Amino acid sequence: MEADYPVRGSILHAGSHIVASPAYGNVISTIQTPPSQVIENLSTSETLHELSLANLIATNCEIEGVKAGDAALIAGTAQTVASHMGLSVDDYFSTYLQPALQEISAPDACEKHAETTRDIALKLQELGGSVIE
Repeated sequence: MEADYPVRGSILHAGSHIVASPAYGNVISTIQTPPSQVIENLSTSETLHELSLANLIATNCEIEGVKAGDAALIAGTAQTVASHMGLSVDDYFSTYLQPALQEISAPDACEKHAETTRDIALKLQELGGSVIE
């Protein structure tokens, strides 16, 4: 399922996503989200909240063990899950990204969410997502 969700710094392309990340300057990564069956299983409100927060943490924080491609995989998967859930761009932003933006505004947000973000990136790869850099 193709995602059609513009996220700051993201460009969607064919069956994969090409994403630029602020934490990594001008690095652009091409990713493949996990397979459709996995996306279907990930399509819950709780999971999309976790992916949205991890997306913002990964793209705005320098986290040991999380590379630009991992940030892109999280962002692309969040967009694909939102699309699968039938959310409009406005609903995705107001219900998931806006609250995540509020969470990352805390001074300790990067440190607080680093481990979870790293775990999510690894899990998405275990579930069939990949980074094609």
